[in-house]
Amino acid sequence: MAESLGQYRLVRKLGTGGMAEVFLAAQRMGDALTRPVVIKAILPHLAEDERFVEMFLREARVAAMLSHPNIVHIHDVTRLDGRPCLVMEFLKGRDLWTVLMRLASLNEAVSPEAAAAAVAQAASGLDYAHRKRDRAGQPLDLVHRDISPHNLFLTREGHVRVLDFGIAKSAYQQTRTESGVIKGKLPYMAPEQARGKDVDGRADQFALGIVLWEMVTGQRLFARDDPVLTMQAMFHEKTPKPSSVRPCPEVLERIIMKALRKSPTDRFDSCESLAHALRAWLASVDAESEARLVRKLLAHAVPPQEDEAFYASDRPQEDDAEPIPTDELHLVGVDLTPSGMERAAEREPIFPPPELTASVETRAPRRPWALAVGAVLLVCLAFGITVIAARPTAPPAAATPVVVDVEPPAPAPPPAPTPVVVRFLDVPEGVVLEVDGGRLDGDSLRVLPSDDVHHVRALVGEREVWRYDGIFRRDTEVPLPPDLALPP
Repeated sequence: MAESLGQYRLVRKLGTGGMAEVFLAAQRMGDALTRPVVIKAILPHLAEDERFVEMFLREARVAAMLSHPNIVHIHDVTRLDGRPCLVMEFLKGRDLWTVLMRLASLNEAVSPEAAAAAVAQAASGLDYAHRKRDRAGQPLDLVHRDISPHNLFLTREGHVRVLDFGIAKSAYQQTRTESGVIKGKLPYMAPEQARGKDVDGRADQFALGIVLWEMVTGQRLFARDDPVLTMQAMFHEKTPKPSSVRPCPEVLERIIMKALRKSPTDRFDSCESLAHALRAWLASVDAESEARLVRKLLAHAVPPQEDEAFYASDRPQEDDAEPIPTDELHLVGVDLTPSGMERAAEREPIFPPPELTASVETRAPRRPWALAVGAVLLVCLAFGITVIAARPTAPPAAATPVVVDVEPPAPAPPPAPTPVVVRFLDVPEGVVLEVDGGRLDGDSLRVLPSDDVHHVRALVGEREVWRYDGIFRRDTEVPLPPDLALPP
């Protein structure tokens, strides 16, 4: 590749997500001095969307203000073929989602101590962002709004970094998000955020509570197969205690349940208070240092040996490099998963059932990818033996090849998809629904099932009071929030 962008030289393309493509690059720092960085460029078709470009640049402006050991560092903003790009620090490690999936494949969960250490670090980084002020001393009122295991990155040094402030809400942004617009991953939203209400740092705290609950239990908390069921669980079901799934220290359980209170006023007053409570518990059980706990957790789930092939190529090369497989994308500290709640809602729960064992550091982890490679090799080996066994001992006489010009039959046309029906429930009088920019006649929508995201808005006049972004593959019902804020 070796394409130059001023002081940056692209080394290889790491992958493409729903909104951006990511490159490994080398930054020239001086004579014979370079450092690896990551460049995140929005996709070409999105670069034509002024609203999306503004969101992307807002991420850069907000993130550039933040300098904390537990928040990913943004070095610069540049352009690639006219597209805005973020230049970020290069991180060695994995995101928490990958760690949890690896542990699930081992039928394990995170130890209570390691879970508390990781979340305490993330809470400190978020509290710093919540309290951040601009150069004039005015509070930014920054809220991340998209905390999930995908946006928490564990480094080999034992640090936890918060990623992607792309949908963060701040008083700094020139155009504030309309009240009632839902953004984030639905299974990790606070109830007030899912209802489209104004949120503060306690919404991020609630998301951390979900992450902590899932780490110590090895199961999903609110995630269901359908986003409607997810919202019902979030709004109406009693939050189960972690100990109902697997053993959990009593004090830690009380901390988790306090962070998960439905009302923001019943939670900790700040993420720093949550971090303080977690660290006090760690001290009371004479736990190892946070960095050591995080290092051991990552090493157990993803052994460092898996990094060797990748990091051997973290210096710029003159020749083109092969793209890195998509399951390695999170090495660089960039979540390529689209932030929309529809992506989170459609994921199958991947954590193991309740009969889990605690994570044991001395156990040599099995690697699902290694088993898969082994299976492929066995199939290839068996095929090779079959070919060898069937090979005649003496080569037959050469035969004149017969060439038959046969036109292949035309493939049968695929069956026409059956439209799915989406019904919107509890639509108040005076509220008009708009789908993908067009007004909806009534409360039912007929669309063809696909992976396309449909954008539904509830309007009173020209004011947007609620928003739902979803993928519809089957008949479903979507209730509007019962306490929808309507103008008098």
